Amino acid sequence: MVLTLLLLFLFVQALSDRKKKAASLKHQYEQEIEDLKQTQESELTLLKDRLRKEKHSSSTAVSEQVTRAEKELEDQWKLRSERMVAQAEDRARRKYSDLQDEYRSLQTQLSEANMKVHMCVRAVCVNMCYQVSCARMY
Repeated sequence: MVLTLLLLFLFVQALSDRKKKAASLKHQYEQEIEDLKQTQESELTLLKDRLRKEKHSSSTAVSEQVTRAEKELEDQWKLRSERMVAQAEDRARRKYSDLQDEYRSLQTQLSEANMKVHMCVRAVCVNMCYQVSCARMY
């Protein structure tokens, strides 16, 4: 019986030591898990910050690309507009020149027609004078 009690006591003591050791290991593992969580959270925070910075720099880069593209399109539009204006001005100059030529031609024709009318009137007047003078003679 003493031996049984002694064995029981040793068994209970070994069990108690194992429980203490298990509790100690559990506490140690919990501490390690807590440390890992904190490390992971700090790394996650750092990664979020980096992502935010990258998004901002990407946003800035995209914004710069959009600005460059807008500038390029504006420059192309200006060149195209200037070309179209130059072509329209050239057509207008040619049309104006053609109209001036036509005006000069019409002025010449009018002058010639006026001269013919003047000559015809003169011829009629001369003829009438001749007839009047001939009629006086008889």
